[in-house]
Amino acid sequence: LDEKLFRAASAEVHRQLPEFQPQQIANTTWAMAKSGFVDEELFQAAAKLSLQKLGEFQPMNYSMLLYSFALAKLPHPELFEEVGRKCTITSLSSALSAPHVLTNLALAYSEASVTNVAVFDAIAAVASSSLYDFRTQQIATLAQAFAKAHVRHEKFFESVSNVVVHRLSEFKQHDMQDLLYAYQQLDLSTVSILKAQQWQDQPPTSLPWLAV
Repeated sequence: LDEKLFRAASAEVHRQLPEFQPQQIANTTWAMAKSGFVDEELFQAAAKLSLQKLGEFQPMNYSMLLYSFALAKLPHPELFEEVGRKCTITSLSSALSAPHVLTNLALAYSEASVTNVAVFDAIAAVASSSLYDFRTQQIATLAQAFAKAHVRHEKFFESVSNVVVHRLSEFKQHDMQDLLYAYQQLDLSTVSILKAQQWQDQPPTSLPWLAV
């Protein structure tokens, strides 16, 4: 992206921002954070407008918004705190694309070094009952976010272990490595996962019911 073009686009967004709806605000900050060209003044204006319109935000909107701020490395404690109040089990359970929303929220709070225990508890509660809807990469990413935030939620990780054991063949090697490292960081047991891996790696002739 050409910097001159970016500056012109940023100025136009500044002009139109007051009329933006929640999804437009989130899309704008997300695109800017991903581009690498971050207009801090625009982010601050977006945060102020978001706080004013927070009642209109859906989980998909505010999860993307917070992750944008984390990705841009722009802290905004008030925004993270107020969005955190909206992250209840009820609201997150009803979210469209819940795996995406929960993963974005966990990443946002962990990357921004904002440890909001209530938010992680809500994420854990909702994710635990829907992990089969998550892609394996999302499960690994979620575990890494909990580890980075130093949230040792044993019940959640028990649910993760159970799902990993049943979906072991779906995990790519690097995702499994990231997942196990998250367990290691939090000093959580990986016995069930490692046993499942050993079982999976056995040649067919070594399985009891196939032995001659």
